[in-house]
Amino acid sequence: MAIAVVFRVLLCALLLTAVLSNEVVQPDIAQVPHEARELPDITASIIGANGLCCPPPDNNAVDVSGQGVIQISADIAQLNVAIEAKYVSDSPISQGLGSLESSNRSLLGSLVMSRVGNLTISVLDYLRKINMSLNGKPKIPIIQLLTTGIQLTQVYRYDTISSQQFLIGYNAVNSLSITLNVQDASTVLAGVLDAGVTRVDSVDLIASANAIALGRQQAISLAAADAIKQTDSVLATILANRRYNKNIVSLRVTDVTAPGATSVSSNSGEGLNVMTAKTASTIAPPVLSGKKLVFAQVMLRSKFSLL
Repeated sequence: MAIAVVFRVLLCALLLTAVLSNEVVQPDIAQVPHEARELPDITASIIGANGLCCPPPDNNAVDVSGQGVIQISADIAQLNVAIEAKYVSDSPISQGLGSLESSNRSLLGSLVMSRVGNLTISVLDYLRKINMSLNGKPKIPIIQLLTTGIQLTQVYRYDTISSQQFLIGYNAVNSLSITLNVQDASTVLAGVLDAGVTRVDSVDLIASANAIALGRQQAISLAAADAIKQTDSVLATILANRRYNKNIVSLRVTDVTAPGATSVSSNSGEGLNVMTAKTASTIAPPVLSGKKLVFAQVMLRSKFSLL
């Protein structure tokens, strides 16, 4: 074994001398000790890409990436609903017998908006009622309530005979976004429909910040474990059956992907219109949260030394 070690040192010195003198030296195999011939080929570990002697194997580093994926629940629901009122006349409003003056037309638009306003107040009263504290705790906590849009548009009809379009009515819409826990979504959806909501545009399923933070930590842990496992596999392959020590030098998170919202809407993309389908008591379909994926990738550097 001592002869083999001496031969390694002489080989490294010989190769360094050859590089500095720009010569390629091939050792005479007949002069190589017999026990040195049977050692594994370590030239690739000793000679670097620049042709110079590298640090011995006990300072070698191995870089391995690892991946981790974890499933988390979408525990937040965002109800995107609208309160809509419309007035449409069978005949043009702006001309002909019974036509309205400009001031009267504006009044008609105000009446349509007032209808939307009254329905909105009814919806907000319902939401305040369920969000009121009961023994210090809301019956159904509303995380966030936003007005996402208010519209008043004129409705026209195109006359094919005269090739003109005529004003026949007004359409008013007040859009709301209601954010709450997913287990309460079905109950609140039924309640706001009874209170005055006339259209359900979509239900977005979202993972809360706490769920995402926990999922990130778990995904990173899985990625680190995967990198360690792959490092052991690499070292077992390149070092064959030789014994070694391994030390982790650094662990760097290179990528973490958090899930976005999943939107559930009607196939038409125009929402579910219930203006003509109101009943005494609405039974909304259950809202199921489902699962979302959190992905993490890490880079692990380890150093090993032969025993």
